[in-house]
Amino acid sequence: MRVQNYMSKTAIAIATGMFFQLSYAADVTAQNLSPGQGVTPIGVNGADAQSSGVQAVTPAKASQVDAKAVPACVGYNQFNSRIEVAAIAMPSCLRVAPELGGLRGALADKGIGIGFISSLGYAYDLNGNNAARQTYNGQNPSYNQTTSLYLTYDLTRVGFSKNAQFTFSAQWATSSYRSANPHVATMSIFAIDQPLLDKQVELIYGFIPGVRLFYGMTLGGNASTSALGPQSVVPFQVGMSASEPTPTFDVIVRDRSLRFYDSFAVTRSSSPEGILKDIELNPSGFRLSVPGARALFINEMGYKRSASATANSAWFRLGTLYNTSPYTLYNASGKSSNNYEVYLNRPGFCGGSNS
Repeated sequence: MRVQNYMSKTAIAIATGMFFQLSYAADVTAQNLSPGQGVTPIGVNGADAQSSGVQAVTPAKASQVDAKAVPACVGYNQFNSRIEVAAIAMPSCLRVAPELGGLRGALADKGIGIGFISSLGYAYDLNGNNAARQTYNGQNPSYNQTTSLYLTYDLTRVGFSKNAQFTFSAQWATSSYRSANPHVATMSIFAIDQPLLDKQVELIYGFIPGVRLFYGMTLGGNASTSALGPQSVVPFQVGMSASEPTPTFDVIVRDRSLRFYDSFAVTRSSSPEGILKDIELNPSGFRLSVPGARALFINEMGYKRSASATANSAWFRLGTLYNTSPYTLYNASGKSSNNYEVYLNRPGFCGGSNS
């Protein structure tokens, strides 16, 4: 009966995920659609195009493009959140409902973007190590789901610099094994992304989880499906925020090619008692401070190239974390406020060490 309950919950979760996350692939140049009113077909400038792998269409080029060959949904990409620099946003045309019944176009005319994302996970140990008291993700049939709402606003309409954008995101997460994947209903992003000097300098400030800015875990893995859940990720053990956002000020400096970069952030550590305690202390996501959590300094340098018609994507990065929060020592008595980690990530490799 217990397994049947798990299976029924999983079926519901899968059905929900298919509704929200099903995408289709289409050659947009072959579609006979007209651009939406008040929305430029492609709203990415040269600097953004170079860093995101999207080919910009200038006014001169636009005159050479058949308007009917460019669907309106291409223009909505400029309203996708750009603040999560360690992740890649799904293009609007590949979403379940690119137009959302006309809502996207109506909001885009006012500088507003909207998006929904649902992620599902299911784990089971095929060795059949079921137990009455579950001790790891998948020991018994285990599912998890995360659903997020994104809202963005074009801040240039209120006097900010070119391409400045505000992002608000709310997140709801549930699972059948809370020790690995805790239940969350929280604000996950409330922050501003402000590029300067053709994106050679970028400021990010507000409430945002550190994992959305550094490390790049979301590109090649899903910590929610690991045996111990997100708690097993080394940067989270050193205080990088995961589920609940932390007040953060991040400065990114890039060279002229926008490929070599250095990103330095001052943020608040998550609770030294771990992710579960951090969620308990900050359920809304809006707390400036939590007991025991002090300043965390993160620096990452690297080389990042988006995929193009002639080259694969590439991302090499070296990062360091230094946390001044008091962590319990397991190899001695007392606590330490001198906590650090170094990580090196490249395609096909992910490693780190901490002390």
